[in-house]
Amino acid sequence: MTEPTPQQIEQLTRAFERFTRKFKVAEAAAAADNALNALDAQTLVFVGDNPGCLIGDVARYLNVAMTTMSSAIDRLVKRPWSSVADPKTIAGPWH
Repeated sequence: MTEPTPQQIEQLTRAFERFTRKFKVAEAAAAADNALNALDAQTLVFVGDNPGCLIGDVARYLNVAMTTMSSAIDRLVKRPWSSVADPKTIAGPWH
């Protein structure tokens, strides 16, 4: 095998940098569509461990205001994959 020329190394380096940038942009866009913030993730964990819990139970456990918890539940219920955070399961005053 022959050694690559400096020009070939430069071309490969530029191609790799372009690929890396495009991959990072695509990865960030996909993550933004599916990302959970910390409160939403902690809510899902608590609800998964405590089926039938009430919104007040989650709010107290996570030490957040009921309005904050209500917003988190509303966000989670709107997600197409979310069956754990079902408003029928998590009773709250907004229903």
